[in-house]
Amino acid sequence: MFTVTFSDAQQGSFQNDFKLLRSNIANYLLNTSNIALNFAPAGIDGKSGCINEKMNNKTMDRLADPMDEFPFYSQLGEQFYESFFSFSLENQKAFRQCGSHIGTDMHQQHILYDCGQCNINHLVDVSYHILRLNLDKPTAEPLLVKVRENILKMYEQVNHGNDLAKDCRANGWITYQVHNAARAGLDHLNAINVNNRESTAGKLGLVMSHFYKELLALPLQDYDCWLSPEWQVGYFTIMYSTYLELNAMGADKSSTAYLDYVSGKK
Repeated sequence: MFTVTFSDAQQGSFQNDFKLLRSNIANYLLNTSNIALNFAPAGIDGKSGCINEKMNNKTMDRLADPMDEFPFYSQLGEQFYESFFSFSLENQKAFRQCGSHIGTDMHQQHILYDCGQCNINHLVDVSYHILRLNLDKPTAEPLLVKVRENILKMYEQVNHGNDLAKDCRANGWITYQVHNAARAGLDHLNAINVNNRESTAGKLGLVMSHFYKELLALPLQDYDCWLSPEWQVGYFTIMYSTYLELNAMGADKSSTAYLDYVSGKK
């Protein structure tokens, strides 16, 4: 948890860093969640191998480490950068190093709809908890509708897929690598000292702390050859919900674009 050392003056200079930090973190989360959504599992027992290819490219690598875009105005800004991008670089490695696995032995078939409604309700709760960290209920609820619609879209696609008796799919070791990435990000975050939880830095820290902790709560798959669809839907939910929360933070709440955004028109 955060401890108290940074002065109000230091946190004031952080405002100059916040816009770039929020924008770059949100951009990475949005691109990652779009990949997870648009390359959903091809069937009820295996996660799509396409997500590895889409995550493992120069564009995503660039988004994961945009260091030269940051003329840091504060030590606090630099520490937030180190926290998130220590995560994002390790997250990239998860999809590059673990790769895919050509499986023929479905020793543990993952049936998404066996507990579908239970999983949906849990993921909606996770999303709502993230969205309410800094947003009021009227702002958070329309955003939650967006998340739920996409969760249902992914479940529907998986449910209408085929049993994958033999195919090349992303493998279960990705769960460990992403878990380690979230642990690295949280460890860096816990070293940041903020003396005002209501400050911009305090609010950003709260969002990122919950982001890492939700990723750490995703299930680990020991020796499963294929990564489960449940994991991908959960991964998407956390990424997309955190993106929506960050995107709404610091926005001009009187603007037409913002009002359209939170009402679901955009």
